[in-house]
Formats: sequence, structure tokens, C-alpha cells
Amino acid sequence: MDRDEEIRRAQRAKVILEDDLVVEALAQIEATEITRLIESDLGDVRTREDAYLSIRAARAFRDYFGRVISDGKVAAARNAQSNRQH
Repeated sequence: MDRDEEIRRAQRAKVILEDDLVVEALAQIEATEITRLIESDLGDVRTREDAYLSIRAARAFRDYFGRVISDGKVAAARNAQSNRQH
């Protein structure tokens, strides 16, 4: 993937991560699953494991897009540096 594509992907990822509905959905998922985790019965290992995995999935989603944004920033900086050198 070239730098311009990385920059475009970063811009798209930023729009997605900052979308009000996505922000709301991820916050709601995490809040709901944390509540399930905290309120689960001592012997209800399955519920805690499911809640934990849901929280991890929401965070992995956010982290993936964060990495795409970071990669795009690096690509933009490299483009700027290349342009200054020419």
C-alpha cells in the first residue's frame, strides 16, 4: 500500500471513529458488558467470560482504527519530508 492510500485510509478511519453513532455504540457496549461482569454471580464464569470478550472486541475495534490513523500520520509526515527534500 502506498503512502497516499495510507493517508486516505487514516482519514476514513478518523471519520468512523469520530462518528457519533460509533462512539455511542462502543461506549454502550463497554458499559453494558462491564455491568454484566460486575453483576454476575460468583459461579457464572460463562457470563463473565462473554462480557470480557465483548469488552476486548470493542477495544480491539477502536485500537485497529487508531493504528490505521497512526499509520496515516506517519505516511503524511514522510510525504511532507520527501516534498521538502525535492
